[in-house]
Amino acid sequence: MGTKIEVDALRALGAGLARTECVLAHESGLLFAADWAGNGGVAIVSPQGDVRRIHARDPLRPNGIALEPGGTFLLTHLGAEAGGVYRMDAQGEVTPVLLEIDGKPLPPTNFVLRDAEGGLWITVSTRVVPRADDYRASAATGVVIRADRRGARIVADGLGYTNECAVSADGAHLYVIETFGRRLSRFRIGVDASLGDKRTLVEFGAGTFPDGLALDEMGGVWIVAIVSN
Repeated sequence: MGTKIEVDALRALGAGLARTECVLAHESGLLFAADWAGNGGVAIVSPQGDVRRIHARDPLRPNGIALEPGGTFLLTHLGAEAGGVYRMDAQGEVTPVLLEIDGKPLPPTNFVLRDAEGGLWITVSTRVVPRADDYRASAATGVVIRADRRGARIVADGLGYTNECAVSADGAHLYVIETFGRRLSRFRIGVDASLGDKRTLVEFGAGTFPDGLALDEMGGVWIVAIVSN
């Protein structure tokens, strides 16, 4: 039986944040959240709930964020038409990391995860423009991109609106949310960071659209659902 958390046990932390799609919990007690205030950037929330912001010097609409050694952030840009992965430092200086795949500009980009080897797992939810036209059960143009020393390449395609992803503690599997496919999928990670042996772990019922996920220390998967909350 899964752990049940009562709503009364939850508390709000921080205030005035703008579209906090992705949140990272740091061992220091700080929370880092994607934030669309101003030019966009990262909101930093203290354990007491105080908020300060790093504003990007160049306009971005960060959706997914990842923390790098040294304190820089990786941000995925969820623009109206453009996407990409960018690096932002503590002063808000922004440099591009990945703007195209297979010679084509990246569409609006959902999520980025940095693994233990320093490689990146990047998700693009859809190639449909505008992306809202792919809010449907038949969505099947989402991809997972791998970027590392070998370059950037698509390692999974045909997904039902790819959202967040997570690597298992042993590094053997990649868990992937397919929001409008309404499922949690898992891939085996090959020695070359290829993905294979796709398995559907959960299919959600009507009205439940999985969005974000996290793995806990016991191997459990925590998932948030939009629309139905």
